[in-house]
Amino acid sequence: MTMKDWDVYAYGVVASATLHRIQGPFPRADGYGEVTQSFPFAGGEAANSAIVLSRLGQRVTIDGTWVGATSGGISAVDILKRSGVDTSSLKILRKDAGLWEIVISDGPSRTVFGNYGMRMKSRIWNAPSKARMTQSRIICLDPALGQESILAGRMARTLNIPYVTLDCPYEAELCWEAAALIVSHDFLSWKYPKTGAASLFSRYRKRVRGLVVFTFGSGRIHYARAGGPEQTCYPYLVRPIDTTGAGDAFRAGIVFGLLKHWPDHQTIRYAAAVAAMVCTTAPAAVHGPRHADVLAFLRKHSC
Repeated sequence: MTMKDWDVYAYGVVASATLHRIQGPFPRADGYGEVTQSFPFAGGEAANSAIVLSRLGQRVTIDGTWVGATSGGISAVDILKRSGVDTSSLKILRKDAGLWEIVISDGPSRTVFGNYGMRMKSRIWNAPSKARMTQSRIICLDPALGQESILAGRMARTLNIPYVTLDCPYEAELCWEAAALIVSHDFLSWKYPKTGAASLFSRYRKRVRGLVVFTFGSGRIHYARAGGPEQTCYPYLVRPIDTTGAGDAFRAGIVFGLLKHWPDHQTIRYAAAVAAMVCTTAPAAVHGPRHADVLAFLRKHSC
């Protein structure tokens, strides 16, 4: 078999970002919060998953949204590079701030402010690269890039390359052929406010070819394949410093398990450990664990 250039092609959102850690809970309206630490980091689902996967020892190339030539944008690209992620596909906008976000973290929760709603109405991203897909073993695919995300999924199917995505409606084409689909409780509550989780889980299992995973923050994880039994696993209990990027880290763990051809229960357990460990560092996934660290964590913690 011909050696691939990359283990993972991450296609999706990359943004300049700043994390502010505050003392105590997030303040009420007209209140006050004491900032204790501030960090630049690389925002966006693709960026965080790419960093985690690279730190786990995978060869990762990233593509997707254009990055502004601001100090924050340059810092985000530098963080990706220092993490070992190939950024040669990223386009730098010379006269535009691109996508940005500000995250306020009080430890157990984080609140995000950004310009995604406004800027994502414009096509400020690359089309998916068939050449890079062909030279990758798996695709970590964000659903946020409109028709280009759908195109990426179609290209992956044509090339017979598995892809992992997240937070897609069960009616959406992108989720049907995914090797794994992770759906968060936040997404379900927003998209299907009047439908129970059990009913939704059943609908997803009937539509999705691969592994379906429902996450509920610190609540129980549910996962299954079409025609298979529903299984559950509780997340690992840790003292969180910053929960930013936990979902992206979990997806990275799923991608890692698929690359290793592990059984589902082992993949889920590993992904939960990666997400938990990311929550004990700041900012976001910048200091994500190495593979050896995850194995040591798993030896000390039961699921």
